[in-house]
Amino acid sequence: MTNYQDEVQEMIKLIKDASQKEILPRFCNVKGQYKINNTNFKELVTEADIKASEFVLNKIRKKFPGSYSEEHKYPDRFEHDLIWQLDPVDGTEEFFRGNKEGYSFLAALLKKQTNGIYLPVTGIIYLPGVDKLWYNDGSNKIIFVEEGKEKQVPTLRKDKLIGEIRKIDPSKKLEKIYYSLGQKLGVDVEIIYTGATGSSISDLLEGKINLYLMNYNYAKDWDIGMAETIIRTLSGFICDFDGNKFIYNKTDIKNYGEPYLMKGIAASIVFNKNEILPLINSKMIENKL
Repeated sequence: MTNYQDEVQEMIKLIKDASQKEILPRFCNVKGQYKINNTNFKELVTEADIKASEFVLNKIRKKFPGSYSEEHKYPDRFEHDLIWQLDPVDGTEEFFRGNKEGYSFLAALLKKQTNGIYLPVTGIIYLPGVDKLWYNDGSNKIIFVEEGKEKQVPTLRKDKLIGEIRKIDPSKKLEKIYYSLGQKLGVDVEIIYTGATGSSISDLLEGKINLYLMNYNYAKDWDIGMAETIIRTLSGFICDFDGNKFIYNKTDIKNYGEPYLMKGIAASIVFNKNEILPLINSKMIENKL
């Protein structure tokens, strides 16, 4: 197993610097505009997204050409063996509305495989608003740092199903899915209302939830690339609602304008993949596009 400690530490420093200079000063004081994709799906983008992306990519592309972000999808992004994939403000809506725990800065180091697809070899999740950091550097260890202090990765519980629903865009259908799963698994159900994907994965790692389901089709590659190695190192699973693994060199889907994950996201550390996947499928996905 290759260790990418130096590369990860360099990226963590860039992420924290970008957060201090470009993201946190704009919290609750940012200009935003909605971009309309080919589907008329409205998606918020702000100065913080763009400036933080530029801050990191202007530096990291000198060493890792091809590195890209949601805001800057360079044409050469799949022409190099090792590239960084970034989402500088995952949860732009939460950031814009002043939810300090609901947004995050995400990064995954992607490596081209012999068959030409890209898969993550490291993952970084940083929540600037609460100074919370999770990362894996290619080793068999997950590092959890909160307010500058390294903490033990929590022990997770399985005595009940704890699911999440995005607070700013709640789904009644997802609520029913969680309760149906709990009934079939024979456990009680609790639902909490959280932020965007990166924030929710952080909650999953910390044990605030133990099952993450995204049943909307507007998530994209860079929302989950950072989670792959972290979750798998903890013996968990992450896949779509039909059990398919994700790949990370998808081009924009025709007529949609982005590499959307059309079949949702399912992830857990305490529940076994075989416990959850027989009970869900992509017909449960709600079309938001």
